[in-house]
Amino acid sequence: MPPFVDRPPSLARMADAEPLLLSGYFARAHWRPGFGPGDYRWAIRRSNEEPIPRPLALLIRVPAAPYPSPVPGDPGDPESWFPCLEREFALHVAGVAPDRRLARILFEDPDQRIDPSHRARLARIAVHRLRGEPRASLTPLRLLDLIAVGPGAVGRVECCVARNLCDPAAYCEALERGHLPVAAGCWLAPIELTRGDLVATLVDEGRADLEQLSIEHGVDVAALLADELESLPPALVARNGPRLSLTPAGRADLPAALAALLASHPGSSVTPASAWRIEPTPRC
Repeated sequence: MPPFVDRPPSLARMADAEPLLLSGYFARAHWRPGFGPGDYRWAIRRSNEEPIPRPLALLIRVPAAPYPSPVPGDPGDPESWFPCLEREFALHVAGVAPDRRLARILFEDPDQRIDPSHRARLARIAVHRLRGEPRASLTPLRLLDLIAVGPGAVGRVECCVARNLCDPAAYCEALERGHLPVAAGCWLAPIELTRGDLVATLVDEGRADLEQLSIEHGVDVAALLADELESLPPALVARNGPRLSLTPAGRADLPAALAALLASHPGSSVTPASAWRIEPTPRC
């Protein structure tokens, strides 16, 4: 394990998370109320046991709501979230194998509540807790296990998606009891995981190679998602054989560009609760 150096990681290796980055993974999957910390820890343990564990990404969500304060009218300070976020880091670290590399740090901070110095401090904590430092080259998000911290944050470990408690008071209370603040989650069926990886790749990189995704998933992605791909607006998503790319207009309006991949419908493919403890497919 490399020694921890008390210096901020390069800000070039930290980025804001596009809100749609994770949406494809649960657009057509049902959250399971009661999905808890035990389910999520089980998914992390299983991922740890892979012959070559996936690298990690960390998403830090700083909510618009102030930190729960006993002082009426106190709006809170961004730094007041640090103790709770650090507790959640520590709980995740307890379940993550020590040889797993931290590859990326993302911030979900739509209201820009934290300035670069706050980001650097949170990144130092993350690098220390998760035993590593993000490297200059960016690993595609679909190839990473995403650990997400903060109220309402959504993380993904292989085909397991989990969402934190949204209420700041409940979130902090769970951490004070030593529990991961997981509120709900789901196991993705293969088609959901494939669709989610395609959405994440388009959002993350602006382009996607259907043949490469087919190799990674062991399925014909173009055939599996034929209807959705046919519905992508060509003015927003250009297609050249197996390659998709967002046009400038598509980059400017991601919800419209990816609506066909994100829309829910009654016939969606959802892994039944009764099958959750059955050994999933190799990709999951």
